Amino acid sequence: MSLINKYKLSEKDLYQLGIIESKKKTSGLFEKEKLKAASLKILKPYNVKFLDLGVLLSEIKNGGFDVLYSERLTEQEKESANSLINNSNVSNFYKDWWQLRSKKQKIGIIIGGVLVIGLIGKLFEPNVDPCKCSEVGANAQMIGYNNLSVESKKIFDACASKYSTPADAYADCVNKVSNELK
Repeated sequence: MSLINKYKLSEKDLYQLGIIESKKKTSGLFEKEKLKAASLKILKPYNVKFLDLGVLLSEIKNGGFDVLYSERLTEQEKESANSLINNSNVSNFYKDWWQLRSKKQKIGIIIGGVLVIGLIGKLFEPNVDPCKCSEVGANAQMIGYNNLSVESKKIFDACASKYSTPADAYADCVNKVSNELK
């Protein structure tokens, strides 16, 4: 049984979705997002399951419903279909999506986003040499941070997030050198 029959999509909606799917072939990235938002707006009353969505849109794309139903619909119905597609707004779709989330879901999404951003930040954290960190940290203790050169300050700042003291950096430096000698 096809998903079109399962969800009992109307001819007008199939026509609209057929137009959207045919426009997606020649659209750019932002335009495709706009068209996707229009598709979801049309399918919302049918309560299409998320896992069925891709298969359903593939059936519509392969069905050629934009051509099949173009003769059955009136000009007014065609015009309203085109205005729906042209007036769909991606930002409004996401605003509506956000408003439908409960407070717990919103908190979970925000916490998850912060964690993902933090993990990505860790991936791009500069890889510092523990021996340089030890040296610059010791210099900073002897002459003060403000008296370091600009380059040394950059090294010190990068090392500060990884090592709390120059002694910690020195211990890693000893381990690094002993591993290189083996």
